[in-house]
Amino acid sequence: IVDKNPKALISEAFRAVRTNLGFINATPGSKIVSITSTISGEGKTFVAINIAGVLAFTGKKVVIIDLDMRKPKIHKGHYVSRDL
Repeated sequence: IVDKNPKALISEAFRAVRTNLGFINATPGSKIVSITSTISGEGKTFVAINIAGVLAFTGKKVVIIDLDMRKPKIHKGHYVSRDL
């Protein structure tokens, strides 16, 4: 969403989350953000991809690790193959 439609309201909401994450811990260095839930279908992949996108647009290095053992989907959002 933030890449394809940067002027959308939801893109602005993700930028607001990025700004608020910066206020939580303003010390320099690497940070870890975990997005988790016990229920399937709540939008964890969607949120992870879009927060990573708004962070990457600021020039930060971003690594997403998909630890979903049942239905991994992060690779679908980035158009890459799971087969290495």
